[in-house]
Amino acid sequence: MITSMFNHVAYYPTLLFNVLRNKAGPTDWPWYSRIDNNVILGALPTKSMLNELIEKEKVGAVVCMTMPHEVNNFFAAGRSDFEKLGVKYYACPSNDFNPNLKARDVHEAVKFIRQFENTDKSVYVHCKAGRARSAVTVMCYVMERYKYYSPAAYTMIKPKRPQIALKGFHWNLIEFYAKSYLWNAMNN
Repeated sequence: MITSMFNHVAYYPTLLFNVLRNKAGPTDWPWYSRIDNNVILGALPTKSMLNELIEKEKVGAVVCMTMPHEVNNFFAAGRSDFEKLGVKYYACPSNDFNPNLKARDVHEAVKFIRQFENTDKSVYVHCKAGRARSAVTVMCYVMERYKYYSPAAYTMIKPKRPQIALKGFHWNLIEFYAKSYLWNAMNN
C-alpha cells in the first residue's frame, strides 16, 4: 500500500526530471536508444511520438514495463494508441522504485521480443525513464540473443543508453534469469 502510494506520488516529479534532463542534453540523455536492429530501449512513449516511432523507427511491437497508472493519462501512448495503428503490445506491469518484476515475467517479455527478430519491425521496450525496468528486460534479451554473460550485455547497452541505472536487485534478477532460462537451458 505504501509502495503503491509512493509510486503514484513520485510519478510526475520523476517523469518531469526525465523530460527536463532529455531537453537539457538530448545526446547524452536520449528519449530512446536503438540497441540492435530489433530492439529500441526507451522512456515512456508519448502520443506525439507515435508517427516517428512507427514510420522512422519501424516499431511494430511494444513491451510496456510500467504499471497501468503510468500509461493511463492524456499524454502517454498506451495499448489502444498502438493497437489502433497495428502495433502489437505486450504489458508486463512492474512497480518503479520497488520492483515486483519476476524472472518468469521477463522471460515472457523476451519471448515476445524474439518473435520480431526476423522481421522488418522493431520492438520498443519501455518503462517510465528507460533506465531500469525496461533495461533489465533488454539486458536479458541481449544475453539470450547473443549468448552474452551480463557484463558483456551491459557493455553493449550502456554506450547506447548512457542513463541506464541498475541497482543490486536488478542485477540479482538478471543473474537469476540467466541461471534459470539461459545457462541451464544451454546445458540440457
